[in-house]
Amino acid sequence: MERAIKPSVSTCVSRLAAMDNGTSIQISRLREEVYGIVNALVEKNMKAGTIVHRSNGKDSAQSLKRLANKLLHDPTMKLRNEILSNNEVGVVVARIERQLREASSDNWSNYQH
Repeated sequence: MERAIKPSVSTCVSRLAAMDNGTSIQISRLREEVYGIVNALVEKNMKAGTIVHRSNGKDSAQSLKRLANKLLHDPTMKLRNEILSNNEVGVVVARIERQLREASSDNWSNYQH
């Protein structure tokens, strides 16, 4: 039972500490920046007339958002655990943007008219 409780308590304590030291604000800003990039890429590709629905019914925009969430996980945990500094966030956002742009061009280039 202790094995199940200890990690939960540790997670809650780190989240509370993050709220106290402004980390939650940093995490929110990081996520907002990345989601802004995702939205801009989706809008750009939709305006370009690319098809966003795949034959299996999955939306390419949803795939890009899932990728963004996956890419955000590690830096979010590092911010929460105070391993990533506020100064490094810009570098992380640039790296994620590059990966999303690559994924976006790969996803939509296969589905153009």
